[in-house]
Amino acid sequence: MKRKAYTRIHAALVCVAIILSTSCGKSSVKTVPAVTTIAATRGTAQSATAGTAFAEPLALTVMSNGSPDTGVSVTFTTPSSGPSGTFRNGTTTETDTTDANGVATSSILTANKRAGNYAVTAAAAGDPAQIRFNLINTSLSAPSVTATSGTKQSAPAGTVFGAPLSVTVMSNGSPAGGVSVIFTAPASGASGTFKNRMATETDTTGSDGVAISSAFTANKTQGTYAVTAMAAGDPSLAQFHLTNTNASTTSYTFYLSGLEAICGSGNFYALAGSVTIDASGNVLAGEQDYNDANGCTSPEPNGDTITGGTLTLDTSGQGTLTLTTSNSTLGVGGTETLGVQFVNSSHALIIQFD
Repeated sequence: MKRKAYTRIHAALVCVAIILSTSCGKSSVKTVPAVTTIAATRGTAQSATAGTAFAEPLALTVMSNGSPDTGVSVTFTTPSSGPSGTFRNGTTTETDTTDANGVATSSILTANKRAGNYAVTAAAAGDPAQIRFNLINTSLSAPSVTATSGTKQSAPAGTVFGAPLSVTVMSNGSPAGGVSVIFTAPASGASGTFKNRMATETDTTGSDGVAISSAFTANKTQGTYAVTAMAAGDPSLAQFHLTNTNASTTSYTFYLSGLEAICGSGNFYALAGSVTIDASGNVLAGEQDYNDANGCTSPEPNGDTITGGTLTLDTSGQGTLTLTTSNSTLGVGGTETLGVQFVNSSHALIIQFD
């Protein structure tokens, strides 16, 4: 009876051994191959204006046998020509690594300046499959420039206008910063000059899309005219309508003294007079008298009549006053040349050159 029991136990053990092996001494356990899946999880179906950054980065998830696969290299690649974009490294390709969640995320992509649809591909190391992110570069509209301040002004000829000229530049509905704007006044006739003493000036828009000129000074010709403003890349022109008005005439008195170099050296010389000048700088009338000590340059007992001349000034108030007189022994053929430096509209330093 004991021997039979032993035999049954042995038979059971043999039966188990048969289940675990297909032949004596050889295991039947097989390794199950890993199943990898990758999928785009963020950033596809986006659009951005050509030349600007997309709103979201590109991201994909790598799974292995249903679990996140960490530390896998993923290469993102954009087209090498046509509509495309570049990553933060400035190139069309970038390699990123999956995190603990199996997610690899690119840097922000910036669209190039070619409009159109395209696909960015992403491939995980060791997996031949490619994931596509479908993107669109939308057209970049030309900037538009609008005169926003400084138009419809008037100023007396030869004076500064009350407000500078400003424009606003918009692109795709948003302020365009860093855009060069060229302001241009007429080359002849009624016109004016900017701070650089020229009829043209280039200024750049700020982050608000606004470009502002320097102070604009009317020339001495009366009339209405237009100063134009053109933004780089925009064929249209903004216009500022300005008028140089006829200011009332101004009367000045003047006096200077010094030493005369002729008729002997060191002779006292003094000159006093008055003139009337219009807004265009034309000397309309005046008179003067002087004392040259020895009398060699003042043969007549009476003063001289001023019959004409001009006052020309730059934006700093420095310039020249020429006086045409009835005395041909003065200056050059009766025309005196005086240097002037105005400190305000009523007072100036005056120097006789001749």
